[in-house]
Amino acid sequence: MKELPAIPTMAETGYTGAPSRSWYGLFVPPGTPKPIVDKLAKEVASIVGDPSFREKHLTARSLVPAVNAPEQFADEIRKDRAAARQVVKDAGLEPQ
Repeated sequence: MKELPAIPTMAETGYTGAPSRSWYGLFVPPGTPKPIVDKLAKEVASIVGDPSFREKHLTARSLVPAVNAPEQFADEIRKDRAAARQVVKDAGLEPQ
């Protein structure tokens, strides 16, 4: 990370476990019409694409700007849930 160049990443320290990351996203109720979802996605991409917004609200806080299409975001959530299930299983716990 450019803001902390002397600090190794978890992978650089040899960590090979489940990824640990934070992200932010917008959700809409199930059944929201696709044109509305598409409009929201377009507006978010436009806002995050604005250089002054990115610098002030994202990169200045060491956040990595990334905007996915709604379908990509849903896929990432599915993958995160599967990884979390595996962590729970590997720990010998029962999902609640």
